[in-house]
Amino acid sequence: MSELADRIRIAAKRVGGLNRLAQQIEVPRKTLGNWLAGTSPKPDAVRKIASVSDVSLDWLISGEGDPDEDGYAVLARRTDKKIQDQMSPEEFSEGLRRGLERLTGSNQPTPAQPSVDVKREVIRAVRQTYDDAAVTAAGDDIALVAMDIFATLTSRVRDIDDESEVRMVLTHLIHHLKHDLREAARNPGHGKREAS
Repeated sequence: MSELADRIRIAAKRVGGLNRLAQQIEVPRKTLGNWLAGTSPKPDAVRKIASVSDVSLDWLISGEGDPDEDGYAVLARRTDKKIQDQMSPEEFSEGLRRGLERLTGSNQPTPAQPSVDVKREVIRAVRQTYDDAAVTAAGDDIALVAMDIFATLTSRVRDIDDESEVRMVLTHLIHHLKHDLREAARNPGHGKREAS
């Protein structure tokens, strides 16, 4: 019996036995028996076994590490010793998770949490822009526009604590709001925001 066969048996115990494992990975029980006798399963089958039994793929393939290790822990174990000495496995795992989220997500940096002062400044700027354009809007409408501008602001600045960067981007966004309000006044019912 090969070592892989032993690890497949351990994985099978986690899901309720060999018959159950065969069902979950959608292979005949006889095929699973062949693997236990020493025939090598295809890589996709090994991946499925790891997935349904919730064991580490690295452990299932190589026998190294712990069956309960996640991919981050495996990568941390294989990473350059110098990096490992500089951070704990938890820090490495968290940093890797955040990096992967950025790569697989929106490709936008995770926005920082801005201060209440920045939020107030956005609301004041939107309210002032509506007042300057002599456009009457309900408080809820002002709040919705401010929320949109705030979301755009936080996605465009690199450092939300950099007042000059925030001011510059906010000025640009308010300029677009002024343009939208002028267009709405010229063409009521055709713009994003209607002037009243």
